[in-house]
Amino acid sequence: MADPPVVSQQEWLAARKQLLAEEKESIRQRDALSAERRGLPMAKIGNQYLFEGRDGNAGLPELFAFPNLTTKTALALLTAAPTPAAAAELTTADLERLLVTTGRGVRRSEVTRLAQAFAVTQLRQPAPVEEAMGVAVQALVRTLAQTSAPISDLEDALAERFDDHPDAEILRSLPGLGVVLGGRVLGEFGDDRTRFVDAASRRCYAGTAPVTRASGKTRVVLLRRARNQRLANACRQWAFVAIHQSPGARAYYKQRRAAGDGHETALRRLACKLVGQLHHCLAQREPYREESAWPVDEPAAAA
Repeated sequence: MADPPVVSQQEWLAARKQLLAEEKESIRQRDALSAERRGLPMAKIGNQYLFEGRDGNAGLPELFAFPNLTTKTALALLTAAPTPAAAAELTTADLERLLVTTGRGVRRSEVTRLAQAFAVTQLRQPAPVEEAMGVAVQALVRTLAQTSAPISDLEDALAERFDDHPDAEILRSLPGLGVVLGGRVLGEFGDDRTRFVDAASRRCYAGTAPVTRASGKTRVVLLRRARNQRLANACRQWAFVAIHQSPGARAYYKQRRAAGDGHETALRRLACKLVGQLHHCLAQREPYREESAWPVDEPAAAA
């Protein structure tokens, strides 16, 4: 493959801007296609799909005994019965006892559902392979249990200390900021009230404010790369959660998507808005108010 030609700085800049425009258009088209894919209508599965196994056929419902493998019920049962053979040997009394150990009580409907799921034909492996996989499952469950306990302790300690901070009440009043995200945002911004002279400086530090480069009649708006990456990630998550908790934030996000922004761009713009609202609340020492933060007649202008 031949090396690209060597050109002047002006020619390179022109080619780079053209490629940037094509890249942005490609991203918009990909986001639009993804939105269409997510919006496809659903069709009810009327046929009974069967998967052929060593000991018979198994349908889709029989392959998913646990909708969520991170629940206490799933972890307790996987510890006691890490293989299909061991699960099939569990009696109703065994299931009731295991459910009691999770602290969730005994629901007869759950016991019946699990007993039926474990009794039907499963997709099996040779016995030695199943035993080896069962040992691996038990090791993974122990690792999860040992990891979740320290995480819970850290969250409890964080909640206790975070609520004692003088800015905690203001931070927690903003949509999307709980103990964990609020603690991350506070830890990265700090509590020195003279550190950020205005909302713009706080946005630049968080990386939510874009970089604008202009030369003559040309103006290019780019993502800010030089930023506090930990804070940027926290603000991105903050914006995502705020969509589900604030009608104003959700409406702003939808407006930006309708204007042609991709998902991540719309989230960044929303995070930029939220950081500005946080700065205002901290500067004025007042909690967040939805009606003031998102006026009804506010246009969907770029943040």
